[in-house]
Amino acid sequence: MVGPSVHPAEAQWGWIRRRLPLAGCLTFVRDRSPEQLVDHFDCDARTASMRTLARAMQEHRDRDHVRAGRSGEWAFAIEPRSLAGYLDGVARRLSAGTEAAVVSWTAKPTDYFGFFVDGALATSFEPVDPSRRDGATPDRFLPQLSEFGPGRPVPRLPSGRRDPRALSRRRRDPVVEALAVLTLAEGVLVPEALAIGPLLTCPYRSRPPSPTAGTS
Repeated sequence: MVGPSVHPAEAQWGWIRRRLPLAGCLTFVRDRSPEQLVDHFDCDARTASMRTLARAMQEHRDRDHVRAGRSGEWAFAIEPRSLAGYLDGVARRLSAGTEAAVVSWTAKPTDYFGFFVDGALATSFEPVDPSRRDGATPDRFLPQLSEFGPGRPVPRLPSGRRDPRALSRRRRDPVVEALAVLTLAEGVLVPEALAIGPLLTCPYRSRPPSPTAGTS
């Protein structure tokens, strides 16, 4: 059985599975600087330095960190292992006076998409099941989601958990699809060369929320 073809916008985000295969979080803010993003994480900006992904992972192999840059009108923060942009509410705070988005994923998988406008949640959903949406404008990205096919609900077991067999039959990568939605709707895009190249990198002062915290 042949799966669905890869949408061009999806192809531009495939690098996240090669570079951040188990867990990660991407936070985006319109019209802000990388330095402003770093200031909202549990970091001392005075310790920040420009590092490639490879060097950052080597220097901070035992310490979580955030890497920040800018692409077009959007600043972005990459968390290689932690989920502070989502679980710590960083994206919501950064959206004050502007717009922000966050996409996170774990190995479980427990994934999240959120879009905030001036401190308020506009829409959120779990990428694996975008038919269940919350927020003030839950259908904000419905036209873009429709480009990837109807958002059919994932069947659930009597316990309320999603049927893992139904999930395994899905051909598309839901996290890559969620990032592609941001590209189509808002022009958000971080090319792989930019993501792995030198970015403002700052270690956390304390241990940030782990991929398992608050995701059960």
